[in-house]
Amino acid sequence: MTTIDGLDVDYSCEVGGVLITLAVHSGGDTLFASGDGGDNGTLVRVQHSGPNLAELGTSTANLDVIAWAGSVGTISRFDLGGFFNGTNACNVWGLITPGTS
Repeated sequence: MTTIDGLDVDYSCEVGGVLITLAVHSGGDTLFASGDGGDNGTLVRVQHSGPNLAELGTSTANLDVIAWAGSVGTISRFDLGGFFNGTNACNVWGLITPGTS
């Protein structure tokens, strides 16, 4: 959908669910994230480092984190959500607050 400060934001409507993904834009970098995530109404703490971060829910998925790509270093806020309506269609929404360097 978009790229912000070296991170790609993507939603997809999978068979039976909604998938939200944050991933580094170019290979060889690390995504760092901290905040909350959840699927199907269950909230979990997110402390993550790796090439990507994903939430998949059969009914709902949420990802509310601050995140940055290691080589870019600019922290941005991602508040992302999605709802699978049961008929292979999804509603998605989000607010991205880009950081400043």
